Amino acid sequence: MGDSYEKVLASLKPNNNITKTIEGGGIRAEGYSTMTKDCRVKYFIFQGDDGLQQVNYEPAQNLSVANKCR
Repeated sequence: MGDSYEKVLASLKPNNNITKTIEGGGIRAEGYSTMTKDCRVKYFIFQGDDGLQQVNYEPAQNLSVANKCR
């Protein structure tokens, strides 16, 4: 927690499909979750200078692990 918007976005880009961004405020991505070992929709919420404040995961039944969560 506390990571900058730019740092989180850069770390997500190689292995996730970024579906929506709100500059400095939020990121929505789709990709594989090592924690749950399946495809997830991931939400990253930022708060000004405090950086990353919240991360939420939702199941993504429309995505396939065999298809690299696409």
